[in-house]
Amino acid sequence: MRSQVSMSFDSADVAALETDGTWEAVILHEMAHVIGIGTLWSSSDVGIPGSQELYVDGSGQYTGATGLAAYQQEFVGQESATFVPVELGGGGGTANGHWNEGDGGFATGITRVSDGQDMNLMLMSGWLNGGSYISDTTLGSFEDLGYNTTLVLNAVPEPSSALLLLAGFMGISLHRRRA
Repeated sequence: MRSQVSMSFDSADVAALETDGTWEAVILHEMAHVIGIGTLWSSSDVGIPGSQELYVDGSGQYTGATGLAAYQQEFVGQESATFVPVELGGGGGTANGHWNEGDGGFATGITRVSDGQDMNLMLMSGWLNGGSYISDTTLGSFEDLGYNTTLVLNAVPEPSSALLLLAGFMGISLHRRRA
């Protein structure tokens, strides 16, 4: 039996999100939660015997192997990091389910090797910031959850194309690997 998942948005917010150009980012962000980012990081949530424990609630430390390896390569000075920092502030809707940034969406000082963008602009951080991007760290977390993101990782040339590609990828051709 299949379970049904849905997303709901407050219609009062849509016009403002469209005006400031962040509506698509909000949809992608919530879609990523629906399929597991921050919501299925615990092996007990996934329900697959032998699954790796990716995150312990309240620890602030995501340790999934692929996501962590991506983080170590993606961000300046993080080559020897032992975890990806997870947000502990912001309340129940933000803590333990997003990549960490300064409370309120402020810059972390941790920047991407490729273009110098701050980690606070990652699509899966806890606060909505204009110019968000899908990080290799997030794609690695999808891999840790059992998704095959090879197509996305090999085909994404820039953040704007990445958003379109990931939307199509998640909506149409994302499949789970069988354990």
